[in-house]
Amino acid sequence: MKPTEAGFDGARGISLNMRSMTKGGVFRLRRGKGVPNVEKSDNLRNQLLWIMPDDADARLLYCNDNDELFELAFIPLKQ
Repeated sequence: MKPTEAGFDGARGISLNMRSMTKGGVFRLRRGKGVPNVEKSDNLRNQLLWIMPDDADARLLYCNDNDELFELAFIPLKQ
């Protein structure tokens, strides 16, 4: 599934669930309109990227330690 189909909104960030922080703490993902060029960007290693183009669905990407980008998908778990 696409992130938005699973109800994920990277623009809102990810809750850290820490009671000592305001609203439990929120980690804001790096965001942008298009897929970054890892060769020209500053360090993207080990980061989640929330890509929100104007004319397409939002995408969740991960950049590994080798500057390789991967698109993350959501797979529902049936219980």
